[in-house]
Parts: sequence; structure tokens; C-alpha cells
Amino acid sequence: MPALMVKPVLDRTIRDRFCDGLERTLPVSEITVHGTGGMGTLAWLRSIDPNSGNVAERQRAKAMARGVFLFHDLIERSGRLVNLIDPRRWTYHGAVGHLDSGTIGIELENCLPDNRGPYEPAQYATLVARLCDYWTFYFPETLRTIRSHRLTSWNARRMAGLAPKPCPGPLFDWPLFKERLGEFFTFDEGVAFDHLKNVKLRNSL
Repeated sequence: MPALMVKPVLDRTIRDRFCDGLERTLPVSEITVHGTGGMGTLAWLRSIDPNSGNVAERQRAKAMARGVFLFHDLIERSGRLVNLIDPRRWTYHGAVGHLDSGTIGIELENCLPDNRGPYEPAQYATLVARLCDYWTFYFPETLRTIRSHRLTSWNARRMAGLAPKPCPGPLFDWPLFKERLGEFFTFDEGVAFDHLKNVKLRNSL
């Protein structure tokens, strides 16, 4: 069996302090691509204190203990991949409630609010490699879709009277990502530029 294309650094901080994910009730069919929006770095996640004097921080810690605001993988600016939650389990990351049980959440580090910063070439390379791993080793029979968090959260935000979430943001280069992805996958365009469906690994991989 071939080796993983990218070997993640396992960080157990979230699993040990807050939540190790929830038991899946749906087959994994979708990858959701996020940007951290100025937060979500490994150092920031490690710094969250359930006993903080800051009310907002305590509330976030309580939510994280329920699996909210968590995600499976973090791709840092350097391209380093950090795995936080076991892919065989799920978290509330996409604003779609229990439908998140059928998804994987991958966050790309972005240092600016609303993901207004560009992404590094190394992040695109790691993202594509991680997708190859998920399609090859984890959920080859069920994974079919890649969408942005902007798109997955669309209905929930619309019903709440909110604008679409800029995630992974306006400077995520979808044409470049699709070009890189096309080296390993075939796929069809979905309902929007940030929706890829019928995603399948090429036989030559």
C-alpha cells in the first residue's frame, strides 16, 4: 500500500482538553474548506482556558467541549498539516447541524479577519495532498464533494438574515486549487465556483 502523501503532525490538545469528536451517524461524503479568519492557529487553540476570567473565552471553551467550533485538520502558513480530531469522528464545523456528521473540516491558516489575506503555495499543495489521503485511505467509497464553508453555511446564514460567510475568503485561489486538484482528480463544477462534485481520484495515482 502506498504511503500517505502528507504526514500530519498529531496534536492532542483539543482531544484531551475539550472534545475528541462525536460518533458519526452519516457516511462521509464531503470535504469543507475553511479559513481561520485571524483565529484558529494552533497557539490560539492551545491558549483557550475553560477557567478564564473572560466570559467570551469561557463560552467558547464550553462550546468546544460539545464539539462546536472544532475541525479535523489545520494547514499552517508553512504548509505544515496538524491533525486535531480523528477523521473517523465528527465535529460541528460547517453550520449545518448534524449534517456535519457526514463531512470533514479542513482549516487553512489565514492571519486576517474575514480571511482577507492570501494563501501560500505550500497551503494549496498540502490541501491537495491531504485530499488524496482522504480519498485513498479513509473514505474512498463515499467521498464525492468539495465545498467552501461559504457555501455550506449559506442557508443557515440566510435564514438568520446574515450575509454569506467569507470562508475561506475572497483571496482563496479557486482556479489554482482546481488546477492542482486536476493533477490527481476528476471532478465536475457544481452550483457555484466553490462547489466541486463527482470528485474521483485518477486511476494513475
